[in-house]
Amino acid sequence: MAAAPRPVQPLRPNKLRWTCPASWIPRKKKAATEIDITDRLFGQERAIEVIQMGLAVDSPGYNVFVCGVGGTDRAEVVQELLTRINITCQQPHDHVFVHNFEDPMAPKHLLLVPGGGESLAEGMGRWVHALGTEIPRLLKSEEHMARRHRLFGRYQKAENQLFRRLEAKLRKHHLSLVTVENDHGVRRDIHFLVKGNVTPPEQVLQLETKQRPSATAIARMMKAREKHLPLVDEARQKSRALGLRLLRESSSLDESVVQEAVEGITIALAQELEADLELAAWLGDCAHFALNNTSLFLGSSDDEEERGSKLGLEVFEVNRVRTMREPECPIVFEPHPNYSNLFGTVERSRMSSGPGHVHLAVRPGSILLADGGFLVLDARDIFKEAEVWRALKRTLQNGALSVHALENLSPLGVTGARPQAIPMDLKVVLVGNSSLYEALHDDDFDFPHIFKVRAEFDDSLPLGKEVVGEMVRCFRNIAEHENLLQPSRDGLQALVERAVHDAGRRNRISVRMPTLSDFMREASYYAARAGKKRVDREAVDTAREKFRAQHALDAEWHQRHVIENIFRMDTSGALVGVVNGLTVVGLGPLSFGRPARISAMVAAGEESYTNIDREVDLAGSIHNKGMLMLENFMRWKFGAKKGLAARMSLVFDQNYGPIDGDSASTAELYALLSALAEMPLKQSLAVTGSLSMRGAVQAIGGVNQKIEGFFALCLERGLSGEQGVIVPAINVDDLMLSDRIVQAVKDGTFHVYGIDDINEGISLLTGKPAEEVFAAVEKRLSDMELEGKSGKDGAESPELA
Repeated sequence: MAAAPRPVQPLRPNKLRWTCPASWIPRKKKAATEIDITDRLFGQERAIEVIQMGLAVDSPGYNVFVCGVGGTDRAEVVQELLTRINITCQQPHDHVFVHNFEDPMAPKHLLLVPGGGESLAEGMGRWVHALGTEIPRLLKSEEHMARRHRLFGRYQKAENQLFRRLEAKLRKHHLSLVTVENDHGVRRDIHFLVKGNVTPPEQVLQLETKQRPSATAIARMMKAREKHLPLVDEARQKSRALGLRLLRESSSLDESVVQEAVEGITIALAQELEADLELAAWLGDCAHFALNNTSLFLGSSDDEEERGSKLGLEVFEVNRVRTMREPECPIVFEPHPNYSNLFGTVERSRMSSGPGHVHLAVRPGSILLADGGFLVLDARDIFKEAEVWRALKRTLQNGALSVHALENLSPLGVTGARPQAIPMDLKVVLVGNSSLYEALHDDDFDFPHIFKVRAEFDDSLPLGKEVVGEMVRCFRNIAEHENLLQPSRDGLQALVERAVHDAGRRNRISVRMPTLSDFMREASYYAARAGKKRVDREAVDTAREKFRAQHALDAEWHQRHVIENIFRMDTSGALVGVVNGLTVVGLGPLSFGRPARISAMVAAGEESYTNIDREVDLAGSIHNKGMLMLENFMRWKFGAKKGLAARMSLVFDQNYGPIDGDSASTAELYALLSALAEMPLKQSLAVTGSLSMRGAVQAIGGVNQKIEGFFALCLERGLSGEQGVIVPAINVDDLMLSDRIVQAVKDGTFHVYGIDDINEGISLLTGKPAEEVFAAVEKRLSDMELEGKSGKDGAESPELA
């Protein structure tokens, strides 16, 4: 006969938490002059190596998505990281926009060497000043003025001859060519010549009889006037043509005088700037425009301010949208990535000054400022702004940036300005979380082709002395630079233990430094309030309790309802078909354990399982999975050869909200077995654990919070020495219980059991061997099968009779 299994023993106090050895706390060294990025990202070599690879590979799509960096300033942290790691990039360029002389609404973009933008702007200023001095000097020289005078005289003579010939022709018909002024200016007309006097046609009839020509003569003159009026229009057209020719020749004369000077000054500037073909072509356009518009430079040479602000000279100004004074990789973080901040815009107010100001209205965005380097963005922010994500993808795919106002959403309408696209060569680093990365990777076709690199920062690391030393150094540096109280050795031990608690397992330590740093800041506050000079363990414990109290109202409300018996839950005695389960509820940044009463009921009938919470849509998919595991265990254990003649129901008593997870599946099984075997379960014990189909007890989450929740209820009612919890043995290495629970275990007033299979749990809850309980279940199922058959026979006998 096999020996009876040894009863499960409660865990010893040293198994309930990990305590940081004092030897793991290094001696304090001289404080660092500044908080290094390693204070936030120590132990993350793998993720940093991935970032280095992604940013170094010079191929399309090697942009980086960073996950796992905590804190509200996570994008700034990544930006600082990029400045610290050794990443080379191509020499960045200067970007400028200049006037497009062919199409002012489409400003030209020029790519220049670092510092070239400033050199070009200064050079164009000198160029305008030189032309503003040289052109007036040349055009006002005595020699040039004499040539212009002769040219004007020649055209004046030609015009006079034109009208003298017409005048001679008119006199033959007693007509005269006159100049008449009216509201619209001066015009040529034909009047009558009466006895040597010029008389308007409308006044000839008003002359005295002696002076007035005969009616026949007047009619003859009127007819002659009508005949020759077209000749006046013809002469006027010829005069205008002469004037245009005069302007062209005058302009050509001016151009011939200043051409050599303009070309010489322009060529000298191009040589000084070492202009490439594109810049040289634009300087040639400037020279051509200056030759055709020499009047722009004819202001008072003594008043440089007046000449520099003269309307029309703005076409020679240079809009430096990005200037690199130092040849280093730009690393830009855009904290507010709306469309204009990211892609730039065209200012309507500046454009309103005229088409020559369009290129000056172009304003750069962060993408342009980061060209040749790296742009860091918080992934959460770019999806909050209209059109940003789509435009960012298009820019990265095309390798070109189009700067324009977001006109489809602007209440001011369309600007019509379309600056020339700018070639871009930059890497974008998006800082987000894993869930967002997965969603984009699965749902956005372009995303995997644009962001080929994922750098995942782990929120926990293997626990070891070296990692603890790095964390301690971080705590000390933060205290130093933020004028906090320095933590003592036992205070640092308590902080490290908190980090291990947050990691969820005793062999790992949380490196979520933003959260841990806040915890130390609060501990410093409570230490200072208590009049202490250092942050000791007591201050750390106080900070932990106060932080917990901030978020504990809901948990306290539930416990109060249990204490007042509004929610029924026993912590002593024994009941059939009733067990205390352990659940966990997330409330803000913390999770709280919440004991839950689970009840089972059975009746004879065909095999069926009713999960009442599932029937009313309160159970989640994982909880339903646990229920199916329970059903399959029952069939494996008791129904291998025949069906189970039982109708079985389970419910979380007084549960009015959603539940999920499979950690209650062992508790549900214990309640069901108790109801079938009609054996009571100890209410002084609470249970958690996931059930396998063959009865193994599997790991669950939130084990510390679950134990603390039941302990708090037992403590409130008074510890009896019988109370305790049953957890999976595999979760024992996760235990980081509070000092008060560890002390209660030492005192023998509370117990924690770790089990591997349900046999151990059944024995603990019933006080009987598991085989005895299973035998009672088998007998009850057989009895219910017989009851079912007799019930059927009794129902059929009247019909047979």
